[in-house]
Amino acid sequence: MLHIREQNGQKGLYSDRPIGRGERIIDLSKGELVADRTQTSIQIDDHLHSEHDLARYMNHKDFYLANCAIDGHWVVAIRGIPAGEELTFDYTTNEDSITHPFQDRDTGKHIGHADS
Repeated sequence: MLHIREQNGQKGLYSDRPIGRGERIIDLSKGELVADRTQTSIQIDDHLHSEHDLARYMNHKDFYLANCAIDGHWVVAIRGIPAGEELTFDYTTNEDSITHPFQDRDTGKHIGHADS
């Protein structure tokens, strides 16, 4: 079961059970599908974004630190994820652009800025 938890003032998405590598976790096509990106949407195709009730709380991690990826309209585990770990993905791997640029708290990289 997936749930939203606040940690250090930031909400994130967590799993109560271990998730195996390659496991499909969330079907993004079950969220509200919209043409325009928002701060919480996830791009699943050209000009198609999902506003999924749970996935909207997935935070960014650099690809080498993330535990999930977007594969078509699925959130998929790219490694085994222990119970209680936050589910994250690299926003730069599937988004054409970032609506609200930010600095990656782990790497210091500027995400969505002109110099990223």
